[in-house]
Amino acid sequence: MARKVSMYSGDIRRSLQIAKRSVELCRDKHFESEPPKGTPETKVTYKDVIDAFDELFNSKTVKVLQSLQKIERILILALYDQLSRFKSEKVLIDDLQARCQAILRDIGWQAKFQTHIFREIVKRLQAFGLVSMQIEHNKISDNVHLQLSVYKDDIVNGFSSDDASCKDIEKIMEASVPIKELFKETIDAKNMKYDQEDEEMN
Repeated sequence: MARKVSMYSGDIRRSLQIAKRSVELCRDKHFESEPPKGTPETKVTYKDVIDAFDELFNSKTVKVLQSLQKIERILILALYDQLSRFKSEKVLIDDLQARCQAILRDIGWQAKFQTHIFREIVKRLQAFGLVSMQIEHNKISDNVHLQLSVYKDDIVNGFSSDDASCKDIEKIMEASVPIKELFKETIDAKNMKYDQEDEEMN
């Protein structure tokens, strides 16, 4: 079962979630069928893993991520980029704003990311439970940090669900190695699918 689960997620926490939910689904089906005494213990099947995967990857978090505006998605991706680059659990809010601006510039967005707009977006994402804020009250400056509150698998599923989103991601991938590594497999799979469809049409 571990091998099957690992096919769908490289995040150990999410893999454990899928494995746990697979066992729960298997158990529930076993008790619902009310097997007679002496029936051998049932085993988790591939279908149980698929069902658990579908249930978790169509979660409310993924749906919220899918509903975000483009600028909000860029902030989430910039936060992931910073955390990955520095192998940290949190990032200074000012550093994140600077990284957002750099990504916007790299993808051809000329408008400056105004501080008040940036802070409003952070508040909105915090209200959605996608990011969390930490304030170090013993410091006067550089005391506000942000953390990402979603799994990377959720980000991939939420931000690559349609063609328009994939095109935006491909642009950002050129400006960020961590984001490129995060989405490369998904984008490559989609492009391969489109190539196969084109070949079939021709």
